[in-house]
Amino acid sequence: MSVVFESDLGSQGVYTSYQWGLAAKFWTGGTDADVEGNWIWSMTGKPFTTFESWKTGEPNNDDLRGKEEHCLEFIRTLSKPWNDSVCNLTKPFICEKNAFY
Repeated sequence: MSVVFESDLGSQGVYTSYQWGLAAKFWTGGTDADVEGNWIWSMTGKPFTTFESWKTGEPNNDDLRGKEEHCLEFIRTLSKPWNDSVCNLTKPFICEKNAFY
């Protein structure tokens, strides 16, 4: 499952929607598991091109315990909410939904 942030407005909308939610961190569909440093959306295979909001120092592929980080998490409490994280952690997720304009 994934969410595609097409613009800063899209990210802010998700941030606003979840700021009063139960969880602080969510999985999105971003990954660099195939090629380190080549971040793509898992549902489409498309690279991040229109918007990125990495936390300072991220992505760094290091969880300080020697495990590689290949999955994108969204941390609702940060102004730059993207972080790379270890993929096998249990977290709620944000689903992709088609938008019709």
